[in-house]
Amino acid sequence: CVQADVESVGEPYWHRTHQIPGVEVCSVHQKKLVNSSVSTTSRQNKHAFVALAEDVMMNEPEQSETDPHLIAIAEAVYWLLNNDVPVLGLQELRDRYISRLKQMNPVTHQSTVGQRNLINEFSHFYGNQLLSELNCEVDYSEQDNWLSQMVRKPRKVSHPLRHILLMRFLELT
Repeated sequence: CVQADVESVGEPYWHRTHQIPGVEVCSVHQKKLVNSSVSTTSRQNKHAFVALAEDVMMNEPEQSETDPHLIAIAEAVYWLLNNDVPVLGLQELRDRYISRLKQMNPVTHQSTVGQRNLINEFSHFYGNQLLSELNCEVDYSEQDNWLSQMVRKPRKVSHPLRHILLMRFLELT
């Protein structure tokens, strides 16, 4: 991104998409992001402008094959930040999740979700390591885990990253 920014506008700049929790790769270049040395806490003036060129670690990280799930998350975040998104309530989101789950078959005839099956399939789809890295691990022994909450009667909000993960698992956009 730094090189592309310099070529297009003359200097590198902070991309808002790269600042979102859960975004670990650039959605455009599909390369792992590099952590900067800019502290977001414990700074004397946390509102001061810090130019990217001054403080970013310019070393290229070792690039291994980028996880397609991380690319999909980055692309979803980029799309959300750059498009008008209709605001859906928690109940409408849940209804969409349940409708898709019924098609996938882990829902009983009474519209209750088979939690163990859902958690197992979800964890298998992403892998426990990736879920842990994203702080989105799901433990069936914890009855009130975040995934279960999202497919039950909505009582509280969930982080947008978790909605992105569930939507991708359910093949929803």
